[in-house]
Amino acid sequence: MNVTNAEIPVLPTKVEVIDRLAESNGTLKPFAAPKDQVSILQYHPAFVDLIGSSPTHSLLLSTEGTSNNPFFHEACVFLPKHDEVYITSNLLQSTTSSAYPTILISRVKLHRGENDNVHKVEWAKMRPPPGIEMPNGGVNYQDGILFCAQGTSASGTGGIFYMPRGTPPKAMVTNFYGRDFNSVNDVVVSKDGCIWFTDPCYGNEQDFRQRPKLPCQVYRFDPKTGDLRVVADGFGMCNGLCFDLEETVCYITDTDQIHGDGKDLKRPATIYAFDIIMRAGAPFLVNRRVFAYAAVGFPDGIKCDLQGNVYSGCGDGVEVWNPAATLIGRILVPGGVANFCFDGKDNEGGLIGNRGIGFSITQVLGLRSPQNIYILACRSVTSGHEAVKELQKLGVKAQLDVVELDIMNDSTIINAAKYVESKYGRLDVLINNAGIASLPKSNSLQDMRENFNTTFNANITSVMAVTSTFLPLLHKSQEPKVVNVSSGRGSVTRSANSQLPPTAVVSYGVSKSALNALTVDMQRAEDAGIIDVDGKRVEKEGDGKVEFWAANPGHCKTAFNGFRGKKDPIDGAEVVVQLVLAERGKWKKGAFWEFEEGGMREVPW
Repeated sequence: MNVTNAEIPVLPTKVEVIDRLAESNGTLKPFAAPKDQVSILQYHPAFVDLIGSSPTHSLLLSTEGTSNNPFFHEACVFLPKHDEVYITSNLLQSTTSSAYPTILISRVKLHRGENDNVHKVEWAKMRPPPGIEMPNGGVNYQDGILFCAQGTSASGTGGIFYMPRGTPPKAMVTNFYGRDFNSVNDVVVSKDGCIWFTDPCYGNEQDFRQRPKLPCQVYRFDPKTGDLRVVADGFGMCNGLCFDLEETVCYITDTDQIHGDGKDLKRPATIYAFDIIMRAGAPFLVNRRVFAYAAVGFPDGIKCDLQGNVYSGCGDGVEVWNPAATLIGRILVPGGVANFCFDGKDNEGGLIGNRGIGFSITQVLGLRSPQNIYILACRSVTSGHEAVKELQKLGVKAQLDVVELDIMNDSTIINAAKYVESKYGRLDVLINNAGIASLPKSNSLQDMRENFNTTFNANITSVMAVTSTFLPLLHKSQEPKVVNVSSGRGSVTRSANSQLPPTAVVSYGVSKSALNALTVDMQRAEDAGIIDVDGKRVEKEGDGKVEFWAANPGHCKTAFNGFRGKKDPIDGAEVVVQLVLAERGKWKKGAFWEFEEGGMREVPW
């Protein structure tokens, strides 16, 4: 059965800022959440960096009023290549004479329009392919999906199955040394390609699975060797699991509060955190500790973002904690949330960014040199204007302008240059502050290639594209400058000398090394007189009019890293400010600089 929903409206999301002290001492009345709309409770200012200043939401599909069947429940696996989401239902009463309920898989095809908003979806309900009995959780894997099969009363029917696109599923692991799993619930894939999954006993409690033969445990399976071992136990009902970006922490939810016999509020509704350490070349989970207890209901599905924030589907919607386990916000969804996913389509960048270190650079420059005009280039013009308001509240008196520029969209780059030319006639300084960092979805060659290509496209190719487009405007300035915001990770010397700890996000550090090399090549091309004239690359006698630098702001506390940095972004901005405001020739051009211990110093390549 296929259903199409078109002309999906984008609705503003109400945000209520919560006074934590007033809520804790009982003087704040509970927020009355709308029963038919998504709303947000903000507990910490940092939550704005995640939801934006003007969040919106859209209802893509709903069966309310037409069916009581819970079609949208678990898995929620997003396939970026195809712009599709796969969702498993909760238990549905069978339409046949079978004594057991059924579970269906929904495929939701997204159609995007202006500003990347979803304007139409196509929904197809599918019976699970043979072998995947009673599917539940899932995760991206190679060119398909790993599904958790809870199984039926028949032996050997539960486990982890790989469903490639367009081909029959393949069993990955279906038993623990001859003993059937209970009812496998959720699954993630670590960077080494191993499969980690939880195995609670809900299948038996819901009367479609045999009596448990194993405790409720968490497993790790190596598909290359077949090695299978228990990595964590002691749960009432282990459910969701995820890793942080560096895979140094594993989060596991325990939904023991809910059983087939109803709720018992004395039981856990808890997220536990474990440190991941290596022993004898293998990962182990140690230092088990309570990370968080759900504000409402129990935590089911769980995810981490690139900044280390932890999200979990709970009885009120999605609850969000920072890495320090502080509840920073709640996205209230009527009926609660079992699972969810990120769509992974958010990249920002431009002349001067409107968030993070880019915001701080603008703040310091605007306060220190208010006679200049500063243009904030950002993908969302609305967010840019909100940033302008914030800068003005902070005392910035300089003239601030906003232009739309998506570093991954060539037409917006060209249009931004045309806007600057028509309004100002030249550009004096270009600050390239683009930067993304992520791990591949799995250890497959396809995912690793996609991860590197995406990172290099944002961190290198887009810098080249933006700089090349604005170069003619820079040549119209008397003292043009280009600052490429790099990272300490870009220093090959420091990495080789073990001055920096190893990182799992290899593509980010390598891309910053490449950015440094690009800075050198741009300076050499400029000094040689290789410039852009009417869209053609020509060689002329040049004097190196444009000065190029790479800048290392340091490990700053920004949303980019979940505010885990050691340096205030205002201090991190200083290296860029020094380069921008210095007299011509003061700092060696075509070099890598940082501001530390009260002064500028050159960073080794």
